[in-house]
Amino acid sequence: MSSRVFAHLRVVLVALALSAAGLVLPPNVVFAATPQEQQVAQVLFEDARALMDRKQYAEACPKLVESQRIDPGGGTLLNLAICYEKLGKLSTAKSTYEDAFAVAVRDSRADRQQIARARLAALEPLVPRLAIVVAAGSNLALLEIRLDGRVIDRGAWGATTFVDPGPHLVEATAPARATWSMTVAIAARQKKNVEVPVLTALARLPEANEGGLRAAAASGLHALTADDGANANANANANANESAGAELGEGGAGTEATRASNARTRRLAGARPFSRPNPVHYTALSLAVVGGLTSIVTGAMALSAHNDASRGCSAARNDCREPSEQAGGRGQTLAWVSTISLAVAAVATLTLFFSPSRTQPDSLSKSFAEPFALSARR
Repeated sequence: MSSRVFAHLRVVLVALALSAAGLVLPPNVVFAATPQEQQVAQVLFEDARALMDRKQYAEACPKLVESQRIDPGGGTLLNLAICYEKLGKLSTAKSTYEDAFAVAVRDSRADRQQIARARLAALEPLVPRLAIVVAAGSNLALLEIRLDGRVIDRGAWGATTFVDPGPHLVEATAPARATWSMTVAIAARQKKNVEVPVLTALARLPEANEGGLRAAAASGLHALTADDGANANANANANANESAGAELGEGGAGTEATRASNARTRRLAGARPFSRPNPVHYTALSLAVVGGLTSIVTGAMALSAHNDASRGCSAARNDCREPSEQAGGRGQTLAWVSTISLAVAAVATLTLFFSPSRTQPDSLSKSFAEPFALSARR
């Protein structure tokens, strides 16, 4: 096939890909929340704002997180950043302000951009910084470093990391080595380095002793009696009753308001779990439609070009005029495009049968500016 044919083929395939992307990418079409989800997100947002007015930030922040998960909005994100800052989670607030600023730029909200920029400038010197340093002698091949349970990539070892004020657990583990851990307390404005020492090698027990220890451990596990289980259950029940009593005794007006808002949210949410459109399903749907239409159109064009070429060729002389040769080349290119488009549409149609249309996502983990900038979710 000539280079001209390949050029035509590339152009058509790129157009096909761009057409499919145009149907899939707009988030306001594919990932739009349902009216019920929007209503619940609004209720959560309003409840959180009321809690923030009462300085109950520990209860307000989770509601804003859930509202943002159900139906994302720039106003919700900015209020969440303020809530984190008031709660003392300075690093979390900083990253949330950065996200809110990006959304405000996208939405052309100059008021929210100004708020986020001002708060970021004020927070920058306050956020604690922590660096985990691994000495050359400690750098084992399979060494793993964790900060508060999160694995730190090797490329980030020694780099300064923003953290929230308070205690942080640093752990180091490696095969055949004793685990090392250290709790680091850090306050606002502080910068600390934590050096990971050389992990102690574990001594391997002789085979006989190792077998004896395993047998002893197994017998110890089986030695638990029914009384032990009953005592454990009794203690658990006692703790639960104590917690319930504390909640009833210390709730006050704030707790009653929280219960009322939670009940209101549950009534609106109902028993149906929230779901999101499955991007795989709708991508396949878009490719099936675009691929099918492209295959039909290019197939018809290929047939027309073939007819044009046939009329300008003489079977007796076995030659063709130049326009007929061009029509024949064009028809061959269009035939390839039609075949490829049909194959894409067939694969996409098959994918539709194995992918659900909606998926169930996992649950996630007083204002500084004008009320209008913060009083709306979007």
